[in-house]
Amino acid sequence: IFFLVAVFLSSAYCSGEWLILAINSYKDGFYSAALKYSEEYLKGENSDIPYGKYIMGLSLYRLKRYKRAELAFKEIIFDHPGFSKLNSVYLYLGITLFQNGNTKEAFKNLQKLKNTPKEPSAYYYEGIFHKRLGKNGKALKSFSKLIEKHITSPLWDNGVLETAYIHHSMK
Repeated sequence: IFFLVAVFLSSAYCSGEWLILAINSYKDGFYSAALKYSEEYLKGENSDIPYGKYIMGLSLYRLKRYKRAELAFKEIIFDHPGFSKLNSVYLYLGITLFQNGNTKEAFKNLQKLKNTPKEPSAYYYEGIFHKRLGKNGKALKSFSKLIEKHITSPLWDNGVLETAYIHHSMK
């Protein structure tokens, strides 16, 4: 049924409406629909628009299609180095690289984010990656930096909880 609706809509919607459908579907948690709509949006004249590729990459990430998400994020970085959501692209690329087993490159992407003052998520995910790799000392350092540098961040609480968890598990 979804395919029939998409075929019908493809003749009814102009390109801008595809992007609106993709964004709204993504926000509502309908990642398969967001992926389909973003792919429709990227056909033809919109193939070089980074926001459509960004929604596609996020949808692929949420659907756990990490290899394709990785490619989408890398294309944005390569083709659109001035994209307004580039920090988010680096973050999600780092997470997808980690999920794909490429930990070295994942840490490199997070390092790029750590150089921006408003990105506490880089420290948080660096800590999570170290924790998953069993490197509790390094994880604690990352969480400590998050706690120290980003006290007003919503991730601050998570950093405190992760630090407490690691301290408890090391006893």
